[in-house]
Amino acid sequence: MIRQEKRWMQYIYFHRQPEVRLGTTHLFALSKRSLFGMVRESFTTMTVDIRDENFIDAWSSSCRAKIRKAEQESLDIVRDRTLLKEVLDLFRQTAERKGINGYDQEHFDSFPQIAATGIRAEGKLICGHVWLIDPEEKRALFYVNASRFADAKEDAAFIGRAHYYLLYQDGVYLREMGIDTLDLMGYDPKSNDPKKAGVYQWKAATHGTPECLFHYYPIWFYVLRKIRNILPR
Repeated sequence: MIRQEKRWMQYIYFHRQPEVRLGTTHLFALSKRSLFGMVRESFTTMTVDIRDENFIDAWSSSCRAKIRKAEQESLDIVRDRTLLKEVLDLFRQTAERKGINGYDQEHFDSFPQIAATGIRAEGKLICGHVWLIDPEEKRALFYVNASRFADAKEDAAFIGRAHYYLLYQDGVYLREMGIDTLDLMGYDPKSNDPKKAGVYQWKAATHGTPECLFHYYPIWFYVLRKIRNILPR
């Protein structure tokens, strides 16, 4: 499990036995239960098994071709928690384009273990990822996915190759840390949202396995969350 402590709420990720607690929300729980006083929502994700060192062999031929081409380009992989701010700044460009919220660095202060990774080309961050690490489950959650696609002056094909290459290199890196499973955090190929279609297609190239997880919210918190989401921002 991963525990994130906030002022008014504790968030627990990947709990196998979620339970009723008025001040606890269970996210991405690994079991389906009926809990009095808690609202349950299903959430489909995609998982990628990286236990085999040749896990990339299962990915699509097109994806592997892009990775091979990226390996021949001048790309520098960077991994450091100090990279977090730069990745989040880059993600804000994506968030603004898609009309979603970004993150502040403080959001990650209470996570016990994260991995921030990125690729630079000519000194500029092209794409970056933030993973939440669960050593108990040997699972890494793909929490932030940032890229320079919002910049019209950038070569979209080049960024796409770099993005696949970083995901592959993240798999190698996390596997060496003892992680067995990449959780790509969401997968709905039937979605009608054009802003997400490309992301789901990108994830599908890993030929991963869809998995149904569950969120459990205290009912009072669920109601407040719904009200907040419909209010103008």
